[in-house]
Amino acid sequence: MDPKRLVTGTLVGTVVLNVYGFLVWDMLLADFFAAHVGSATGVEKEAPVWLAVVGSSLLLSVLITLVLDWSGSSSMADGFKTAAILGLLLWGGVDLLFYGFLNLFDMVAVGADAALGALQFGLAGLAIAAVGGMMGGNAAE
Repeated sequence: MDPKRLVTGTLVGTVVLNVYGFLVWDMLLADFFAAHVGSATGVEKEAPVWLAVVGSSLLLSVLITLVLDWSGSSSMADGFKTAAILGLLLWGGVDLLFYGFLNLFDMVAVGADAALGALQFGLAGLAIAAVGGMMGGNAAE
């Protein structure tokens, strides 16, 4: 993969992941997820460690960008579909693991979080594929 495309895809994906995350989990559905917590208390930080949040998005955007390249995704639709499947598998697995070991949330939240993670990754994949196409090729080059 061309390093310029990797960096550009990573940066675009990071923006999409963070904006979506803020709008969906922090604004639109904060009350929903608050209603579906488990018995664990005091686990949320008063103020997020934003460097860690952005670092997470950077790493996940590298993953999405590489998977789009490796899968040969050649359009924005392919980028959305491939990244959404990746997001569903990744967050579904993590959410179920957390549910199995921790009292952070209930099964309703597990399903919702996995579905929302799939949409989040799908949108990031769409944006990454769009930028890859604007840079003189498709996401598979």
